Amino acid sequence: INLNPTALFSVSAPVICSNQTLCVTDMSSGATALSWNWNYGPGQTSSNLQSPPCYSFIPPYLNNYSILLTVTDQNNCSDTVSHSITLNEAPTANFAWSTSCINVPMQLSSNSVAGDTTISSCEWTFWLGSPSPTIDNNCSTSFLFPIGFHDVQLIVTDLNGCIDTIVKTVQTDSSTYVSVNPRDPPVCFGTTLDYTVVGIFNNVCWTPHTWLSDSICS
Repeated sequence: INLNPTALFSVSAPVICSNQTLCVTDMSSGATALSWNWNYGPGQTSSNLQSPPCYSFIPPYLNNYSILLTVTDQNNCSDTVSHSITLNEAPTANFAWSTSCINVPMQLSSNSVAGDTTISSCEWTFWLGSPSPTIDNNCSTSFLFPIGFHDVQLIVTDLNGCIDTIVKTVQTDSSTYVSVNPRDPPVCFGTTLDYTVVGIFNNVCWTPHTWLSDSICS
């Protein structure tokens, strides 16, 4: 009669968020020659390693999973043990922004998607080249950036304590102005007048537009 091995393992946490990994540690005992089979539940993959890498669950998610470990020795005797874990679906951080002009606060609005439960807090971080970033805790806010490109980070947290983070690069541009050449001399009929528009704009409108070859708005 051959004695069965004893399957035993621990998990890194009984409750995790969907964007976290689950780590398992084998503590089985018995015969020296063992094989391992880890089963992470419906819709998930399995592993035959004694010490598998920490596992990321595959959507669509279930709220509860039973993690099974089966160990088998050289005599084909086996034992199975399980651990139940709770998986909370994490929120997905995202926010909307549009390019702003100098001296105009940029509107920033979280359009993050909740996971299993309501998003309870937002935290904005604005980097402006200084060692200490500016922090804001409103889900919809505004911020006055200097001209240039700036990284903005948003962290959202839900009622389960699950967290997600996103970083986007936003832009503040200089004011729009029109440069006309020639500028001062009188312009005769039929003379070509060149102009350049610098800054943020959707179209150019001339008022009045009489005698201009350009359309009213171009």
